Amino acid sequence: MILKTVGLVAAAAFLLMACETGVQTSSGRDYLAAAKPSVAMGATSEEVMEAASVEPLLRLPAKIGLARIENGQLTPIPDAEMAAWARLAEKSDGEYGTFAPVNLLVAELATPRQTPRDLTPAKRVVRTIRLGAARQHMDAVFVYEVFGTSDTKQTPLSVEDLTLLGAFLLPGRKVEAVGHAEGLLIDVRNGYPYLTASETVDRASLSTSARQRGRGEDLKRKAITQAVDEMAEGLEPAIAQLAKELSALDTPS
Repeated sequence: MILKTVGLVAAAAFLLMACETGVQTSSGRDYLAAAKPSVAMGATSEEVMEAASVEPLLRLPAKIGLARIENGQLTPIPDAEMAAWARLAEKSDGEYGTFAPVNLLVAELATPRQTPRDLTPAKRVVRTIRLGAARQHMDAVFVYEVFGTSDTKQTPLSVEDLTLLGAFLLPGRKVEAVGHAEGLLIDVRNGYPYLTASETVDRASLSTSARQRGRGEDLKRKAITQAVDEMAEGLEPAIAQLAKELSALDTPS
């Protein structure tokens, strides 16, 4: 009876999700025109002026790429996460265009072997993504990064860890994991940022002392997958708003 109850408790998991998205379609020309001449030409640097001067070139439907970053590296998109993007494409039924991963081999072939020394690791991976997306003639690319953590805490049953069977049978540890995903839709041609999104998922479960490490890693991976899934689902209304705002703009010259 005790083991049956323990099994039911250990199978339970707690989820907490928080989603946030943002859309941008403002004009760089209008932004700079609204600045006072003394500020625009004096207090701000040429780099700031150049950064602000980009215009929203994207019009939907478009060819949109998907690029995944984990541990600072461009990685293949796991099947579970790709399923989330497939559902987003299916729901939109081609209204916003097509979604396809940036091919890692194409991205490597498109990136020059000689890399400027002043590029940080983050800049290098973004450069590779943009060049790979450009080689595939994508209009925009949704770059998203995932990361997660896991931790364990003792439960009242942890005293049973002192026995051989207790370490393998009783849930002496509470395993907690956090999965996070954040993304940015950028124009491949000029780097204009159209949309931001982020999602965080917390999970908690019970585990035996002997299996806590594997349980923590498994829970973290599930939290990351859930975060990507929820982020993709939350993108639908954001992309709809983006499409509406972009359609109201003049056709880019």
